[in-house]
Amino acid sequence: MSPNRRDFIKFVVAGAVASGCPLESALFAAPAETTPSIEGEENKICHQVRDGKVFARPPASANHDIVIVGGGMSGLVSSYLLQKHDFLLLEKEPHFGGNAYQMEYQGQAYATGSAFGDNEIVVAFGKEVGLEPFPVNNFDPTIVNGEFVADTWGDGIDKLPYPPAVREAFKKFRKELLAIELEKRREELSNAPLTDLMKGYPPEIKLRGCGNAVDGGTKPKR
Repeated sequence: MSPNRRDFIKFVVAGAVASGCPLESALFAAPAETTPSIEGEENKICHQVRDGKVFARPPASANHDIVIVGGGMSGLVSSYLLQKHDFLLLEKEPHFGGNAYQMEYQGQAYATGSAFGDNEIVVAFGKEVGLEPFPVNNFDPTIVNGEFVADTWGDGIDKLPYPPAVREAFKKFRKELLAIELEKRREELSNAPLTDLMKGYPPEIKLRGCGNAVDGGTKPKR
């Protein structure tokens, strides 16, 4: 593997693409447009595969010993560990990193998905690729009506700037979701809209649920 390719993997895994790693422009997210839009993962083909559609196989264009499907953190870590081997990394999105991806709204940078971990192996690997972990003081925060609420679904529920009845509804909703037997109802829930679980709850919970459902990918553009 060439030094440039090895450095590319190392920088991306460490979240330091801006450090000067030579990347082709096609690997970055599309530039900002002038019309409003909503960004998010493209799941059309994934859903077609789930539903049993069979695609015609195109002729092979290259031969590699290893093919890594997905350029999220798992795929990037695999690429880093296999850097001395002949591999091909495939990614359907216009950027690498999966949910470990930064976006910006009104000048405020934010992550589109999970970005926290306390596993010792993960911490050690981060240090190996030059990523020094920082402590996370506020897990799962929310800004509601301009007010910062830490640990929204934990102790933060009692601090939400809503009427007592709404906060109690949040607690009830949390309790009901935690009681769901995911393994037994996986297929059922996979095919059910989120609104089914929110029937009878106040709009504040529905607003919070919609924000989670779009995976943090909603971004109005000017």
